[in-house]
Amino acid sequence: MIDDKELQSALSGFSSQSFSLRTVHLLMYLFTNTNVRKIGPKEFTSVFYSLQNWRGIFERFDRDRSGRIDAPELRDALLDLGYSVSPTVLDLLVSKFDKTGGKNKAVEYDNFIE
Repeated sequence: MIDDKELQSALSGFSSQSFSLRTVHLLMYLFTNTNVRKIGPKEFTSVFYSLQNWRGIFERFDRDRSGRIDAPELRDALLDLGYSVSPTVLDLLVSKFDKTGGKNKAVEYDNFIE
């Protein structure tokens, strides 16, 4: 079993992307359905492969290869996934998940996972 900080370190070691503890906690809950902050090899494998799939989705919609998904790219991603959101909701999503507090008007991979 590994704890949240060990998972954070392991995931960051596999890519140049660092993950916030908040995102790590959400991933742990998603794959264990508990608030216990430890996962075993089976859950780790599931987290790892899911992150690879999500990375592919993120990169597919990060058309300018900036490492961030801006509002138009996010709109296209959501439409592709079957969700049509208003410009107001789109702006709210980007503002909520923009690490700079809305300054960049874009979502980085860590927050995209969240």
